[in-house]
Amino acid sequence: MEHEFIRMLTRVAIVGSAIGFTGALALYFVMRALRGEEFRGAMLIGVLLAFVFVCCALLLVVSFTK
Repeated sequence: MEHEFIRMLTRVAIVGSAIGFTGALALYFVMRALRGEEFRGAMLIGVLLAFVFVCCALLLVVSFTK
């Protein structure tokens, strides 16, 4: 493997892990705050998961363009 590829893969893994941790932390606080409002809580969880998915997809695109 080329040195540049390994460096880029490491960067993507670090940023992806940070996004995953942030998403998990946000889900924890959302679930804790919205105990009684099930529908609204489910909607927020869906939005947060979509945000994490979009960020991961953007990281994948950035890793292929450089």
